[in-house]
Amino acid sequence: MAVSVAFMLRVASVLALVLFLAHLTKQIPVETMLHQVHRDAIGTMRSVLPERDPRHGAPPSALLVPPGSLDLVARGGGFLTRIAHDDALGLAVTVCVRNSERG
Repeated sequence: MAVSVAFMLRVASVLALVLFLAHLTKQIPVETMLHQVHRDAIGTMRSVLPERDPRHGAPPSALLVPPGSLDLVARGGGFLTRIAHDDALGLAVTVCVRNSERG
């Protein structure tokens, strides 16, 4: 009898732990944490890097977008879960060809 009660208590505690962890994953969305990390990173960059004076022209070359680069715009936040490999390869080849034609 005692073994059965101990077994049932163990099953109940494991179930409670699983339900609690499921509850936590809904309460702490990853996108919220990523947004907080982004805000912190921007704040740190603003406090560490000197502010660019528009009278001094363009920012240092390390902050410039490389020539021939391509902006990829997301429709919303989230995670990259799938890549259309053929489309990505075609786009990469197009950009490479375009860059090589420029010189």
